[in-house]
Amino acid sequence: MIRNAIILFICIVMPSISFAQKVKILGFGSSFMEDAFYRLPELLQEDTARVELAFLYKSGGSLTDHIDLMRSQQPKYTYYKYYNEIGEWVNRDSINSRYALLEHDWDIIVLQQSASESGLYYSVQNTLGPLIDSIRHYQPNAQLAWHMTWAFATYSTHPAFEEHYERSQQLMYYRIISVGSQICRDEFDNEFHYLIPSGPVIQYLRNSYLESDNDFCRDGYHIDQNLGRYATACATYESLLADTLNLDIRQVQVSLAEDSIHTESDYAFIRDVTYDICHDTDSLVWSYIKDDRVYNRRFYNLQGILLPNAPVGRVMVRQERFESGRVRSDLIYKKE
Repeated sequence: MIRNAIILFICIVMPSISFAQKVKILGFGSSFMEDAFYRLPELLQEDTARVELAFLYKSGGSLTDHIDLMRSQQPKYTYYKYYNEIGEWVNRDSINSRYALLEHDWDIIVLQQSASESGLYYSVQNTLGPLIDSIRHYQPNAQLAWHMTWAFATYSTHPAFEEHYERSQQLMYYRIISVGSQICRDEFDNEFHYLIPSGPVIQYLRNSYLESDNDFCRDGYHIDQNLGRYATACATYESLLADTLNLDIRQVQVSLAEDSIHTESDYAFIRDVTYDICHDTDSLVWSYIKDDRVYNRRFYNLQGILLPNAPVGRVMVRQERFESGRVRSDLIYKKE
């Protein structure tokens, strides 16, 4: 359980929203969206009939790619849809975005940036707005969710890890948090109803007793298909469905038939962590990476311990408490 640590993520508290009969969710993304959706049906159990799940997949798909394909309507997507009747994901190749958008009146549409650009706000700033406008043309009443993805593994050899993040998992993670913060609290704060904190959940587990040699990745950047996919599915479930289904992630059970290594307590730990991350009501966090300045405010280290005189040359957290009771926390990264 997360109790005293400074929370390094954003928690969006929205009123519970009722959907008629079935909740219909569509994702726009890449393999990282697949990782977040794939194990979701097993969490739903008998509620699978109450949820329609689908996502458009493009390998490495960025927001720019989605805009281009929205405008051209070229059939470049693979369309994944979960069929409750057979209990399987079924995919169709060569699908355009219009087909998927018009298949249902979608209740929730999930967006994300490509993995390599997930911590680069400039890659989102001028592309997200046009993509939202295009989606609104087909689905004016759909609610939007932002999928906050995870940082690459410490051993990753992905070229973007060096180019954009100095081969630092911490730096990549903080920049992903920063992008999510600016999207959901600043420029696009009226657009997004939900935030899926897959990245914070994975990062917390990486530093828990469940840490593994593969750093929760199967190839340095895609999440592993066991606990990693389970954790991202938990984040998606709790963010989008728990209130509607009136069953939070802590109450969901898991079958261990295909896992001879981990125990029910391991899975319960993941569900508890996910719940705490999605329901932190004490901090609405705004996170920014600052390379050249340290604020003369209250500082904490990453374990939540107050530093009376914060040193330069490390990652710290600044907190401000406003009259409303909300807390603003800035992550400050100063190069050594």
